[in-house]
Amino acid sequence: MVEKSLILNYIAQRLNVPLVMKAKINQNDPIEIGCKIINHFNKYFDEKKINLKVVLYRDASEIIHKNLNNLKKSDEFLNCLKNNKIKYLDTLQILNKNLNKKLYIKETFGHPTKHSNILVSDFIASNF
Repeated sequence: MVEKSLILNYIAQRLNVPLVMKAKINQNDPIEIGCKIINHFNKYFDEKKINLKVVLYRDASEIIHKNLNNLKKSDEFLNCLKNNKIKYLDTLQILNKNLNKKLYIKETFGHPTKHSNILVSDFIASNF
């Protein structure tokens, strides 16, 4: 849960982004917060002449279940990266091409298997 994440609360505090909680519902837009966090780190790395590169590792909700809401959120996040000229790799195509293999330990949780991690690490190595 967002309100229990010490790292997220720390970063939000440093970025002066208030986390608004109402009962058990997080009222923050995760895309907006993610974008602000990435922009913060991009500026930090840019000052040190280090290029920030982001990997969006898709989970089972997007690859196996084709959850449109999650796919839309990921697309919004990728648009944030594009708009801020941050280089990224999206694992959507490489994982979709390998649907005939066991990519996730449990389809409901979406934790990647060893095979999935090998695919993605090879994809990263050949594209960055």
